[in-house]
Amino acid sequence: RAAYLAENYKDSTIVFAGKETEVYMELAVGRADVGFGSSVVSGEAFLKKPEGKGYAQLGPAIRIGAGSGVGIAMRKGDDALRTQVNAALAAFKANGGYKALADRYFDFDISGS
Repeated sequence: RAAYLAENYKDSTIVFAGKETEVYMELAVGRADVGFGSSVVSGEAFLKKPEGKGYAQLGPAIRIGAGSGVGIAMRKGDDALRTQVNAALAAFKANGGYKALADRYFDFDISGS
């Protein structure tokens, strides 16, 4: 992440925070102009709160590194469970349930596609 920021934001002063919530504190008190974090977390924990007034998510989602995103954890080697979960998610997306649920709770695309 540090390498991505250094390469893509060469004219910026970059400050790292230990927790994503610390990024929002820095923005709220005016010590930062831009923050990077999870779309879902930043939307719920900052942008929809009074401290986030005047801020917005901009541009497309940025994925840093292979495998970035969110996943479902399960026991290693439990292929039957993985197959069932993948089938249930595929069916939920195919029947429109996933989109309906996401549209109800989020004002941006959370699909990761």
